[in-house]
Amino acid sequence: MQTLSTALLEKYAPQTNTKAPTTFGESSIPVTTYGFAKITPLEQVVIVGLAEKEIEDVGEIPEEMKHVQDLDISRNEKITWKMVKEILKVWKELKILRLK
Repeated sequence: MQTLSTALLEKYAPQTNTKAPTTFGESSIPVTTYGFAKITPLEQVVIVGLAEKEIEDVGEIPEEMKHVQDLDISRNEKITWKMVKEILKVWKELKILRLK
Protein backbone atom coordinates (compact mmCIF):
# COMPACT_ATOMS: atom_id res chain seq x y z
CA MET A 1 0.00 0.00 0.00
CA GLN A 2 1.41 3.37 -1.05
CA THR A 3 0.67 6.29 1.27
CA LEU A 4 0.83 9.95 0.35
CA SER A 5 3.68 10.47 2.81
CA THR A 6 5.65 7.53 1.34
CA ALA A 7 5.17 8.88 -2.19
CA LEU A 8 6.29 12.35 -1.02
CA LEU A 9 9.50 11.06 0.54
CA GLU A 10 10.20 8.73 -2.37
CA LYS A 11 9.99 11.56 -4.88
CA TYR A 12 11.30 14.58 -2.95
CA ALA A 13 13.51 13.42 -0.04
CA PRO A 14 17.28 13.40 -0.51
CA GLN A 15 18.71 10.00 -1.41
CA THR A 16 22.05 8.78 -0.11
CA ASN A 17 24.49 8.20 -2.92
CA THR A 18 26.46 4.96 -2.60
CA LYS A 19 27.68 4.62 -6.20
CA ALA A 20 31.23 5.24 -7.36
CA PRO A 21 32.26 8.87 -8.00
CA THR A 22 31.37 10.33 -11.39
CA THR A 23 34.32 11.08 -13.64
CA PHE A 24 34.70 13.64 -16.39
CA GLY A 25 34.88 12.09 -19.89
CA GLU A 26 37.48 9.36 -20.23
CA SER A 27 39.71 10.88 -17.57
CA SER A 28 39.82 9.83 -13.96
CA ILE A 29 39.06 13.33 -12.66
CA PRO A 30 36.25 13.01 -10.09
CA VAL A 31 33.27 15.32 -10.62
CA THR A 32 30.64 16.26 -8.04
CA THR A 33 27.11 16.18 -9.40
CA TYR A 34 24.15 17.91 -7.79
CA GLY A 35 20.66 16.47 -7.94
CA PHE A 36 17.29 18.01 -7.17
CA ALA A 37 17.55 17.24 -3.44
CA LYS A 38 20.80 19.18 -3.01
CA ILE A 39 19.52 22.22 -4.87
CA THR A 40 16.01 22.37 -3.37
CA PRO A 41 15.58 21.39 0.30
CA LEU A 42 12.20 19.91 1.27
CA GLU A 43 11.33 23.11 3.11
CA GLN A 44 11.37 25.02 -0.19
CA VAL A 45 9.18 22.64 -2.22
CA VAL A 46 5.78 24.31 -2.71
CA ILE A 47 4.53 22.40 -5.77
CA VAL A 48 4.12 18.64 -5.41
CA GLY A 49 3.17 16.29 -8.24
CA LEU A 50 2.05 12.80 -7.21
CA ALA A 51 -0.24 11.86 -10.08
CA GLU A 52 -0.56 8.14 -10.86
CA LYS A 53 1.31 7.03 -7.71
CA GLU A 54 -1.36 4.51 -6.61
CA ILE A 55 -1.90 6.34 -3.31
CA GLU A 56 -4.29 4.53 -0.95
CA ASP A 57 -3.84 6.44 2.32
CA VAL A 58 -2.50 9.78 3.58
CA GLY A 59 -0.04 8.57 6.23
CA GLU A 60 2.12 10.90 8.33
CA ILE A 61 3.06 14.03 6.37
CA PRO A 62 6.64 15.18 7.13
CA GLU A 63 6.69 18.46 9.05
CA GLU A 64 9.05 20.09 6.54
CA MET A 65 6.50 19.46 3.74
CA LYS A 66 3.41 20.98 5.45
CA HIS A 67 3.82 24.33 3.67
CA VAL A 68 2.99 22.91 0.19
CA GLN A 69 0.70 25.23 -1.80
CA ASP A 70 0.01 23.17 -4.95
CA LEU A 71 -0.68 19.41 -4.79
CA ASP A 72 -1.48 17.14 -7.74
CA ILE A 73 -2.87 13.76 -6.67
CA SER A 74 -4.87 13.22 -9.85
CA ARG A 75 -5.22 9.77 -11.44
CA ASN A 76 -4.97 8.03 -8.06
CA GLU A 77 -8.05 5.83 -8.18
CA LYS A 78 -8.25 5.11 -4.45
CA ILE A 79 -8.32 8.71 -3.19
CA THR A 80 -11.43 9.21 -1.05
CA TRP A 81 -13.19 12.35 0.18
CA LYS A 82 -12.10 11.38 3.71
CA MET A 83 -8.46 11.50 2.53
CA VAL A 84 -9.07 14.88 0.85
CA LYS A 85 -10.47 16.22 4.12
CA GLU A 86 -7.39 14.94 5.98
CA ILE A 87 -5.06 16.55 3.41
CA LEU A 88 -6.83 19.91 3.73
CA LYS A 89 -6.61 19.66 7.53
CA VAL A 90 -2.83 19.04 7.46
CA TRP A 91 -1.81 21.40 4.65
CA LYS A 92 -3.09 24.77 5.83
CA GLU A 93 -1.27 26.72 3.08
CA LEU A 94 -2.65 24.58 0.23
CA LYS A 95 -4.16 26.76 -2.51
CA ILE A 96 -4.43 24.29 -5.42
CA LEU A 97 -5.48 20.63 -5.15
CA ARG A 98 -5.74 18.61 -8.35
CA LEU A 99 -7.98 15.54 -8.03
CA LYS A 100 -9.21 14.70 -11.54
